Parts: sequence; structure tokens; C-alpha cells
Amino acid sequence: MEIIFETNKNVDIVVFSTPNGMGEGTTVCDRRLTLEDAEAGFVFSYKAASAGFYTLISTVVIGEKDVAAGSKTVKIKLERRTGKGYEPELMYRWSDEIEDKMFGTEDLCNVDTNALNTPAFCGETQGHRFTTLEEVVAFLQELERQSANAHLYFLDADRSIPVVLFTKTDLSEAKDLDSALTVMRKDGHLTIMYQAQIHGNEPASGEGALAVAEILAKDEVYLEKLDVALAPCVNRYGAEHFSRFGDTHKLNLNRDGLCLRSQIVRKLHWLYGRLMPEVFIDGHELAGRVSFVEKSERGYYLNHLDDIRIICVNNLNQGRGVFADAEKILCKTIVELQRQGFRTFFYKLSCDNTTSCGYARLRNSYTFLIESNGINLGKQHFARRVLSQREAVLSILRQASDKADTICRIVKNAREQMIFMGGRDAGENRFVLKHQASQESGIDVLRPSYDFFGRPVGNPGKMDRAYNIDTCIRSRLRPAAYLLPKGVEGTTEAAEILAANGAAYYELKNGAKVRAIQYSVSEDGILIGDEQTVIFEEGAYVFPMNQEGANVIAASLEPDVDDTVESKGSFVQAGILKKTESGDYPLYRCQDMRMLRLSGKQRDN
Repeated sequence: MEIIFETNKNVDIVVFSTPNGMGEGTTVCDRRLTLEDAEAGFVFSYKAASAGFYTLISTVVIGEKDVAAGSKTVKIKLERRTGKGYEPELMYRWSDEIEDKMFGTEDLCNVDTNALNTPAFCGETQGHRFTTLEEVVAFLQELERQSANAHLYFLDADRSIPVVLFTKTDLSEAKDLDSALTVMRKDGHLTIMYQAQIHGNEPASGEGALAVAEILAKDEVYLEKLDVALAPCVNRYGAEHFSRFGDTHKLNLNRDGLCLRSQIVRKLHWLYGRLMPEVFIDGHELAGRVSFVEKSERGYYLNHLDDIRIICVNNLNQGRGVFADAEKILCKTIVELQRQGFRTFFYKLSCDNTTSCGYARLRNSYTFLIESNGINLGKQHFARRVLSQREAVLSILRQASDKADTICRIVKNAREQMIFMGGRDAGENRFVLKHQASQESGIDVLRPSYDFFGRPVGNPGKMDRAYNIDTCIRSRLRPAAYLLPKGVEGTTEAAEILAANGAAYYELKNGAKVRAIQYSVSEDGILIGDEQTVIFEEGAYVFPMNQEGANVIAASLEPDVDDTVESKGSFVQAGILKKTESGDYPLYRCQDMRMLRLSGKQRDN
């Protein structure tokens, strides 16, 4: 069979035997390519590139008419880049048959598809350029003008991180964000923190947040029992450069939750600490280009074609009841989305404490991660992606409103339990270092497979099973307190980071003596030595564990947290606390809280 490519001049075309541009490619000469023994259903992909244009990777499927004709014409129309930022360089597109059949909005039920009035759908179309920060701010300013319940502030002096407080509480006397939060927190409502687009190349998450903002500004029903702090675009650098990262050093802001290298994450955690939200929502997008594709003896197919995935993860360090109740909201949200016509599944599991959701879990919020299918898609089926984000968040908000009193009680009890257990003899109060899913029980969700014509493959009622974390692989007894000696490299920085992350600490005076245990290292890993009397010549920072932020302290100071090995989350893994020449770390644990209460003054953080 002959493949004929119709396109402009100066377009380089490379063809791949896979449907997603993976593997080795073959350069096309003279716009023609011969496929040997190609049958109906055969799939390949091509990459088309030309200077000044978006690079396109697209899937092509051979139909029966193509086989009968002995040839297939593939028309390629590259679009010119604007060069103004907020746009990708490369885009992926499924086959025309998949795009036309599976990613419209006409098949959605009980979804107001005409209510997308955010900048991406109302402004001037500029290729695949997405909403700019200036457009975000102008949109939010208009909402604030129209609604007495919307109040726009900024987290930074550069006004690059907008945050809107949606509340029926009167904030007219509040002079700034800090004072507005003080007033709002007194109304007794359930508080929700909703952030989006911490990865700049995931634009539907930010646009979805704007769509939610418009509804919150117009519909007071959501605010009868809720206060919502919404930050729709927290990574200006990433959005403008269309990058996953937050700066030129390729810092992943969503792996900076413990070490706080970024001022953006510091400000977000300041907001979290001022809000202490019972519910935390984080909007993202995922890349289906690789994960959706499978191969059988009959060729390539799409094992699933998810529009959106959602998850709340069972971190075993959370207080009683938080995950169990959050999971009910998660499952109902998935059911509601599927009834609306969105192909929905659970997102992959992670107990990485360095992510935004990981941090919120450590502090006992109901935590929901929302991921629409959109990385590297440009504006392909952008409306469906934004609608899936909007409807997922609205489902969570409705359920949170319906059970606001229950959520507030469970979270309050979990946080008080953290304080109570930290002030008791250690007993079996342990911090989990490594989590795992046993896969003994799970939840079945409808998840059909498809060919590249959009037709079901195999059983159209195929169910996939999702599991959650339920097993502790490794843990360590929580101490009464951690101690960082002053005058040693890294300890002052560590204390400052922990304080910025909401932890309170004491300071011991020069020459203080404490019965404590030092962490050291050997070929077999971290060692915890014997208890001995330690003289802190220059004093010490002491972080008692009878406080709400105890999980954050343990996740940061336990040197060998398996859950954060890849992201280098603990201060030892990150190199903030370094091994000394003797093989020890400048880090101690104390088992007897009574010794520490006699010395020092607690810092109010």
C-alpha cells in the first residue's frame, strides 16, 4: 500500500511503526511511503515538523476502503506558532476516527456545554496558545466586580499568583489577604483550598479552575456551608514557557513540598497554614499518549481511553477516619462523571510526601488529585478536558457541602489526635516510611478497550480494578521530639524550612544536656544508636511531636523515608543535613518529652 502525504513545502516527515511516535522512525522522501502487507486496522504514526510551526505527532489507521484502493492520502496542515509564550512546541493527535468519535461534547449528559465562558473559549483564537496570566487576572477581576462573594488577592508582590476567596462572609473591611483569611476563618464554614496548574504544561487544569470560579461567583448554593480559596494558575513561569517546571533550573514545584526550594511553594504552604483547609483539591493533566496504548497478536489497540482520573490516597500516617470518608466522596464522584459520559478511572497511587497532595495528607486534609487527559495535546478536545475538570470539582464541592459538619469533625479529631499521641509515651505510635497496596481488595470500574476506529475491542463491559494503599512495609517509632544541634551545617536551614512548613520548635541554651539518640549511617543503611547524654555546646532546635505538624516533621527529618527516595524529600535525602566525618548525622531523637519541657521557649510559627 502506498501512503501519500499532502502538506506544505519544507515539512520534514518521519514515520513510526508504533501509533504514538515511539521507537525508531523512517524519514519520508518525496512525500510517499510504501507499506508492505498493510491490512485494515493497521496503525502507524508520523511526526511532521517545520520551522516556526507546531510539531505534530499523529496516528493513522488503515481502513478497508484504503486497502481496496491500494493507497491512502494523509493530509497534514501544520499551524504556525505565535511565538508569544503560553503555547507548546509539540502536539500529539490520535487518529481522525478517534478524535471525531470519542472526544466531542455532544455525547455528554446533564453537562452544560455552553457555559464555558473562560478566556480560552471567549477570546481571540491564537493557534494553540493558552490563557495568559493577564487574561486570568482580568477574568477574575470581572468575577469580583459581578459578585459580592468573590474577593481577588495575590500571594506575591509581583501579582503573579492570584487567589480568589469565595465566601458569603463580609470581607469588605479586610485590607489584605492575611486579614481576609483571619475574618473568613471565624465563620465556622468548611474550608476548601483548590489549586491548579502547578505544572505549566497542563492548561486544562487551570482553565477548569476558572470555569469553577465562574460558577462559585454566580451560584451561592455552594457557599452556604463552604469557603473556597481558589488559586487557578500557581506557576506563571511554567505556563508562559509551557513547561512542567517552575524555573530555569528545572525545579518540579510538585516535588518541593518538604524542602521548599521555591518561593511559590512556600507561599502556597503559607496559604495552607492560614486556611488549614479540611479539603484540598489539586488540578493536573496526564499524558495518555504512552499509557493508553497496548499491543496484542492482532496489533495495537487502546487498552483504555480515559478522559479523567481522580484519586485520594490512603496515607497510613493520617488520622483515623480521614481517608475512609474521603474515599466515599471519590467513588461517588467517579460514578457521577461516568453517568455524565466521561470515561473515568482512578489515578495511580503515590505516597510521596513532597507533592502538594502528599503535604495536605500529612496535615490531615481530605485530599483529591484530579488529572484530565491532556499533556502534549495542544487544544485537541480542550472543551471536553475542561468540562471534565469542572464537573469533577463541582461533584466534590457538592458532596463536601452536604456533609460539611461530618468532614469538619473528622478532620478536627484527626488533627487533635496527632497532638494527643505526640504527647504520650511512644508505645506503638509509628511513622510509616514505606507504603504499599496489597491488592487484596479493590474497586471495579467500567473501562472498555478500543481500536483506532473508536470501536470497542473485546468485552464492551470490561471492568478494571483499582486498589489503594493499605499496607505498611516499613515504619519507625515516633520519638517524643527531634533535635537539631546548632552550629552544624544545615541545621539552621532545616529548622527554618520546618518553621515555614508549619512546625513549631523550642530552642535549648548553650551547653544543654539531654538524653538522646543520634542517627548514623552504615553499609546497611540508617542506624539508630543507643541513648546517651548529649551535650549541645551551642544549643539546639527541638521539634516536639505533640503538635499538628508532627507528620511533616517526621517526613522531613527521618533520613530514610522510602516513599520519597526518588524525589529526595527528607532533609538527608536532599543533602540539607549531611553526614559528618564520623558517619553520624546532625540529627537526634529524644524519647522523653519531660526533659524538653524544662528548657527553651516554644517559637510561635
